[in-house]
Amino acid sequence: YDSTTLFIPTSQWKKFTPFEKQFWEIKSNHYDSVVFFKKGKFYELYENDADIAASVFDLKVADRVNMKMAGVPEASFTFWAAKFVNAG
Repeated sequence: YDSTTLFIPTSQWKKFTPFEKQFWEIKSNHYDSVVFFKKGKFYELYENDADIAASVFDLKVADRVNMKMAGVPEASFTFWAAKFVNAG
């Protein structure tokens, strides 16, 4: 297995919710980017992106069903997006 690629076994893929499939499809094409998902009044980061949010910006990570998640309020998204971009 090549660790620079994303591999999801078919057996696991079949268990994913529609959102999890959407997330992993997007991340498989943009694995080296932090991806914010707008959900309601929040922009959320999942899995490794949530870990980055916690380690770089001390945002709290929660375990939601099958995925780790961190988020920022919609009202402060521009502030947080700039912080992520500036951090590289």
